[in-house]
Amino acid sequence: MQYKIIGSFMESVDIHLKQGESVYTESGGMAWMRGSFDMNTNTRGGLGAGIGRVLAGESLFLTTYICKSPDGLITFTPEVPGKVIDLKLEAGQSMICQKDAFMCAEESVKLEMHFRKRLGAGLFGGEGFILQ
Repeated sequence: MQYKIIGSFMESVDIHLKQGESVYTESGGMAWMRGSFDMNTNTRGGLGAGIGRVLAGESLFLTTYICKSPDGLITFTPEVPGKVIDLKLEAGQSMICQKDAFMCAEESVKLEMHFRKRLGAGLFGGEGFILQ
């Protein structure tokens, strides 16, 4: 799998996949693709994980794109203008982000919701009680 971030203001991410490789995103996160892909939509992590995403203002379902052709290209664009940042997470490493920060990930990345325990941070922090 190879990827390239393209643009400066309205950036997009082009991901080149070989046969059998896959990525996942929220429903509606894919902009366009070239090649043959299987698309599977589910709650990914069970109903509890899906409900957690809904409470955070995200989609209940996630879509997995599996490349079926020898080479495929799939492009993802953000919901709003801004900078696209690639994060390379090591095994066991995690990152807490605000809602709508997630764009796409490879299969080894687990998307979970983080619940703030401090009342003041949830009310006055600007991000709410539930983060990704």
